[in-house]
Amino acid sequence: GTWSQVGADIDGEAWGDASGFSLGLSDDGTTVVIGSPESDAGGTNSGQARVYNNPLCVPPVFSDCPASTTLSTDPGTCNSVLNYLASATGTPQPEMSYLFTGATMTAGVGTGSQVPLNKGLTNVSIKAENPCGAVYCNFTVQVNDLEKPALSCPPNISVQTGQGMCEMEDDEISLGSPVTSDNCGLAGSPSNNAPAVYPVGITLVKWTVTDQSNNKRSCNQKVTVAPYECGTPTSIYHFDVTENSARVGWDD
Repeated sequence: GTWSQVGADIDGEAWGDASGFSLGLSDDGTTVVIGSPESDAGGTNSGQARVYNNPLCVPPVFSDCPASTTLSTDPGTCNSVLNYLASATGTPQPEMSYLFTGATMTAGVGTGSQVPLNKGLTNVSIKAENPCGAVYCNFTVQVNDLEKPALSCPPNISVQTGQGMCEMEDDEISLGSPVTSDNCGLAGSPSNNAPAVYPVGITLVKWTVTDQSNNKRSCNQKVTVAPYECGTPTSIYHFDVTENSARVGWDD
């Protein structure tokens, strides 16, 4: 319902040519013939007819433009591959190109579908263009890392106190180091809740590791502390027995 000029004005070649004295326009509006009866191009007042053609052109319009979305990283990676549909109509058929900014920085021909998107917020701009104009499809993709880090505790430990001791200091026990990994990287070294003193019996040491997205994983390492063994009791000296003690004979 509106007119819009495409290209420059069509003027006569010279003053006095009477360009536009007559003209013809095709039914589809793509071809025009303009007569200039006083044109001198082929001799004095020989006249001239010029033909112009502008192929039928329809500006592009997006028929499919994805909505903004949130998704998780693909297993074992720190990105996500999103398969989306973006298409446009127009005459001639529009050419597509894409531009990613933010967490993912890249550009290329096509729609950018199935390009890996990094963790974080990526701004997607898809351009559809033909000689009649250009339109844009814009949306965002938020990629979150919800995958917990991998953690394998050190082996369980069994130790024995020294003679006359019922506990062991933390510097007397070597816990070892856990094995860790993460798809997007760890926030720091693993931590544990190891006590300063290990009593006789079983103590569970809890190891925890955190990744850069604050996902956590924990495991338990068992530390068994046994009392010092003097051998096997063989006899009791009955004359040296009280309510809470006894003198005991042991083998070697």
